[in-house]
Amino acid sequence: MSSKSRAKYWPRPARTAGLSTRAAIVAVLSSALLVSLCTGCSRNYWRTQADFDTYNEVLKKTRDPRWDLPRVTVEADPRSRFFDPFDPDHEPLPPDDPAAAQYMVRASGWNGYKSWHKLGESLTVENPQWLANFGFSPEMIPGKSNEFLATEKQAADVLDEETPGPQQMNTPGGMTSGQSAQGLPASRQIAALGAGSKAPAQNSAIQLVNHEVMELAQGGAELPPPPVPPVPSSDPFPEVPGAAPAANEGNMPAMLPGADADAQVAQNSDDPITTGRQVPTIDRLTLEQAIELANLNNRTYQSIIEDVYLAALDLTFQQFQFSVRYLGFSGEPNGGLEYRNIPGGPNNLAMNGRFGVSQLLPTGGQWVAELTNNTLWLFSGPNQTASVSVLSYSLVQPLLLGAGRKVVMENLTQQERQVLYSVRTLARYRKIFFSDTVINGPGGGFLGLLRQYQQVRNQKDNIQALIVQVERLRALNSAKPQVFLQRVEPFPVDLNPPAEFAAQLVLNPARLEVGWRGPMTAEMRDRLMALSTSAAWREAINNAYRQLETETISLDIAQLVTRLANSENALRSAERSFQDNLDLFKLQLGVPTDFQISIKTDILKQFELIDPLLNARENEVIAFVNDVSLLDDAVVDVATLERVTSLFDEMMNRIEKDSLETVRIDFERVAANEAYRLAHLPTANQREQYRKNLERDAQIFASQLKDFAGIRERIDIVRSRPANTPWTPAQWRDAVFEIKNCREDLLQVTQSLKVVQLGLRVELIKLADFDLGFDQVVELAMENRLDLMNQRAFVVDSRRQMEVAANRLQAQVNLVAEGDIGTSGGNKPFDFRGTNSQYRAGVQVTAPLDQIIERNNYRESQINYQRARRAYMALEDDVKADVRAEWRQLSVLRQNFETARQTLRFSAMQLDLAIENNNAPTNAAAAGNAGRTNQGGNTGLNLLNALNAILGAQNDLIGIWVDYERNRINIYRDMDIMQVDERGIWIDEIYQNRTSPAASGNNEPAYDTASLPPTAALLVSLGTEELLQRERSSRVRTGRISLPAPGVVAAVSGYGNGSTADGSFDQRNSDAIQQVGFEELSHSAGSTHPVFDSRSTQKGTGQEAQRGLGQVDRPHTSAGSRSGWRARVPTVRDDQSRP
Repeated sequence: MSSKSRAKYWPRPARTAGLSTRAAIVAVLSSALLVSLCTGCSRNYWRTQADFDTYNEVLKKTRDPRWDLPRVTVEADPRSRFFDPFDPDHEPLPPDDPAAAQYMVRASGWNGYKSWHKLGESLTVENPQWLANFGFSPEMIPGKSNEFLATEKQAADVLDEETPGPQQMNTPGGMTSGQSAQGLPASRQIAALGAGSKAPAQNSAIQLVNHEVMELAQGGAELPPPPVPPVPSSDPFPEVPGAAPAANEGNMPAMLPGADADAQVAQNSDDPITTGRQVPTIDRLTLEQAIELANLNNRTYQSIIEDVYLAALDLTFQQFQFSVRYLGFSGEPNGGLEYRNIPGGPNNLAMNGRFGVSQLLPTGGQWVAELTNNTLWLFSGPNQTASVSVLSYSLVQPLLLGAGRKVVMENLTQQERQVLYSVRTLARYRKIFFSDTVINGPGGGFLGLLRQYQQVRNQKDNIQALIVQVERLRALNSAKPQVFLQRVEPFPVDLNPPAEFAAQLVLNPARLEVGWRGPMTAEMRDRLMALSTSAAWREAINNAYRQLETETISLDIAQLVTRLANSENALRSAERSFQDNLDLFKLQLGVPTDFQISIKTDILKQFELIDPLLNARENEVIAFVNDVSLLDDAVVDVATLERVTSLFDEMMNRIEKDSLETVRIDFERVAANEAYRLAHLPTANQREQYRKNLERDAQIFASQLKDFAGIRERIDIVRSRPANTPWTPAQWRDAVFEIKNCREDLLQVTQSLKVVQLGLRVELIKLADFDLGFDQVVELAMENRLDLMNQRAFVVDSRRQMEVAANRLQAQVNLVAEGDIGTSGGNKPFDFRGTNSQYRAGVQVTAPLDQIIERNNYRESQINYQRARRAYMALEDDVKADVRAEWRQLSVLRQNFETARQTLRFSAMQLDLAIENNNAPTNAAAAGNAGRTNQGGNTGLNLLNALNAILGAQNDLIGIWVDYERNRINIYRDMDIMQVDERGIWIDEIYQNRTSPAASGNNEPAYDTASLPPTAALLVSLGTEELLQRERSSRVRTGRISLPAPGVVAAVSGYGNGSTADGSFDQRNSDAIQQVGFEELSHSAGSTHPVFDSRSTQKGTGQEAQRGLGQVDRPHTSAGSRSGWRARVPTVRDDQSRP
């Protein structure tokens, strides 16, 4: 074959190689361009673009102040439990279920994706940094056990009480993949934790507490603080400042009544799981902090915010539907590149592409324009390129089905409205969320927990009062005769009693009786029985011993003890219920239930009807019995007498300062509050009753001042006796009895002061004003209820949907206009020629024959419309019914609260009288008859009724107040005029100022004494010291109890009652005797009281006055009591009062 022939059929190799190289370059460049177009934008771009468009739409819908929102972002606060600190576009892998995780490795025999873990792993679904504010570092996050764990070193430090305070604990920063948490095994490594932990702020109320100690605090116990810094109390409701210290003050937590602290400590310290475990503690949580914590962590609140975002996100798509879109006849722009190489044949490169735009018009029409290009490069033979383009267009306008703005714009209209609905729902939910957190939510809300706590505290106080009365009644019931007599027949004649039994053993052979004074031990019994071999003698001694050892249980005691056991059971149930509700409240806050939370009780300050100082002083007087018991009436001990009287005087000084002055200041507060109280009492009878109550309280207080001054004068007389003056046995006995009587009288004064203070402080409790009328609340609800607005709009939505469904029943009739414009051919892709174009126009019709689905949908839309109408009417009726009922309930609760004030007053008086009657035997025979009281066996029942009454009245008072606040919050919420600030707190005087409705004593307005009852006006005009001085200088002396004048004690041979050494009355010194009177304030007209004459026999007592002031026949007068006599029974300390 010739060279020419070879050249004809076979291209030159060099030329062929050049063409192939050029084709490859063009193919690579074209492929790179095509790939770059197909990959699109990054995740971050699309996410930020969606946020920009969505938030703009939300902000447009929140311009109305009625549903303005402070927060619309779906990103949680960094302090939140569910905040995600990781890159949202490159999240690490969260912890997986072990059983399910294996299918990510291998599924159905196929290997899975191997790079799931390339972005790291997180050990917790929660925000790993959220516990930093609670004193926790990342290595202490929950593990598989879902418990908050401490490292071994930190656990040892806590147990050794060497752990630095939460403010000093250094939390590690963020850790990346490969870093391990210090002190944890490699399997517990934390990868990609993101931002570092923040150390807790200084003076933070959120602390770190050892779980072992936390277990002891369940039910209201206080936690022992670590050395540096002190951890605040973990009591769910810490006592208010100024309260007296607890009896078990120290490092050991205060336990509940009946709880065994040592047993609990031992149990927890031996538990290897709880030892070293720590939990976050929020001490003294305020309402503001509770709202903030709930806003940060409540999942429902976060979901509703996300609902707003999702609704707005859907709206952006509906808006995009009417924009110019990059959609052609074949969808989105597309193209392809293909290289063909046939060995020994032609080589070519083909590329095709389509690019189009379209738009949906509000009338239903749609236009489309698309450019199509096909290009071919031929590399075999001479270089040839062919490129052909076609420009296509189309316009379609429906005439029936899918035609018109009412149909085409329905989705856009509905989504615009849906965003508005979601914004309104969130705005209303913020009000509901406030009300749920405060009162309506799980656990009863913040105020509900306060009510439960107050009721538990009332129950504890009631139990304590019951314990005291049980012990006092037991002491009275177990009172033994001075001499136990036993008949011995025949009487032994061989007795030779030892000298040490001379004062106790009483022998009366003439009457065949043997007697014994005072207690008898087993050793004494054996020695007495050994004095004679007579069986009768031994039996008599043994009977006397058994009677002395036997405790007599009366019906009264049995009733009280039974009630005490039931009350303690009820207390345990109440405390358990409180802890359950506290856990539910934690769920409302969005925190784990093993968080330790105590709630600040400043709102309950107004329900502190008895000041802790008064309780402390009363307990001090009760405990003073131990000091008085050091005085033996048979042994003269002048040094002990001086010390006891000195301590008594100091105790009276404290009572004057803490009790009398505190109650007098309460009179000032009540006087300053008088105008407010009178303005809120609707009837003249109520206003008159208020003034009578105030005057009665003032008279009782004045009587207590008089008694207090008399007690101090009697103690001063005892203390004024010259040290070198000798004591006769009768004088010493009378002096000891007088000190004991003074302590009893002082105890009665402190108890009566509590009754006065309760009556005063109950008048200081205020209910928040509500001045809207009945019709006004309904009108406001109809105008402002956001959900009612939405429901009204739902009716219109249903009506529009009915029109859309009806349109789908029509035939499809479309006007169509379309065409193509082509190029001239060759290598001219943009040389469009009219000669290469075509135009088409016509009508497209589809008959509506298969319309069963459309028919059903239309009928369903009609029914839905009727349902929407009824739903709106039902909601409207419900709104009206709710606000009407709440308005009525507010009115009733306000009246009930006034009744509860009076009930509590009378219940306190009932308890005071019951206690007084419990201490008052009718005569000496009753006094010596083992506790038979003047109520004929009804003392226990009277005490039970009184304790039940005051407990019920206290619980009713706090219950009515909380119910009133609930209804006030609910009616403002249901009228939708509740304005909630950016913190989520109602803009209301109570909740914004963080004060209780009771005005502060320091901010009380000035008062006019001229408007006060006379006695009350005197009390608020003078100070306590001035009132006592006035009483001491002008006290009326009406009685005839004779006590020596301080200046002539040395000249009087007898002490106390003017008796001589032999017990007879000394008339020579009668002129030097002061006549000290005891008056009893009575509120019943014409009442008279017995006057005790020390020189005569008092009828009914069975004893002569010349024997001195005894334990039973001592006259006593107390404010508010009807009895002039009190039984002198031993008093016990509070910490010794439990059986």
